[in-house]
Amino acid sequence: PVTVTVENYDSGGRVSVSSSLWENEISLTLINGKYYGLLPVPFSTPAGKYELTITGSGSREALQQTENLTVSAGAAKRAAISAKNAALLSQKAADDAHYLAYAKKTIGSSHAEKLWYGVFAYPATIPVTYIYGQALAYRDFSYQPLYQLYAIAGDTDISAVANGTVRTAERIPDTGYTVVIDHGLGVFSVYSGLSELSVSAGSYVFARQKIGQCTKTDTIPAPFFTYGVIVNGYYMNPRSFLERDPISFYK
Repeated sequence: PVTVTVENYDSGGRVSVSSSLWENEISLTLINGKYYGLLPVPFSTPAGKYELTITGSGSREALQQTENLTVSAGAAKRAAISAKNAALLSQKAADDAHYLAYAKKTIGSSHAEKLWYGVFAYPATIPVTYIYGQALAYRDFSYQPLYQLYAIAGDTDISAVANGTVRTAERIPDTGYTVVIDHGLGVFSVYSGLSELSVSAGSYVFARQKIGQCTKTDTIPAPFFTYGVIVNGYYMNPRSFLERDPISFYK
């Protein structure tokens, strides 16, 4: 996350940041007089200082200033895993029209205001089986899940982790039902692998409200569901949202 202080700039204007490290300008969010945002710095970026260009538009005043961003060296193994995951996701997106439509819904425009209160709740009353970022191996492929996975021993209710609006509630091929909830300010929660739904797209839900169920059946004797959190289009560690208010990710 990056924090940008802009002096004497009209709060009604839009502020974005650009750099040679990524292609498109990244919009920053105004919270309590300061602008915050998450920057997509690649894992493979060499350590050092990089220049950021801060630009303002849609205001009575012109704004353009520069800031320095310090990048720390990343672990080579983590960078390699990330690059391999990115290649697989890019291939899947290129070949699967349904995946493209789902991704567009997930990272689309979010509510401009904060809809949640405090820390997030747990999506289910069972312990997590695999946590975010835990290294897993399948044949010769090592990967790190961008979500939490819960294995189900019996029928389990799945609940919304915070207040928000249901963006997606539909059946995804091969994974069961998926629900995406928009909590505002670019924060989304994603629940996949549900066997039935209790909400529909466009409805408003409250924290701990049932949104669906994961059920053990004869055809699915070992069901599971996954839960993830997306902030401005990037998956974040869900456990962090159980410990602190998501607004802190902007600070």
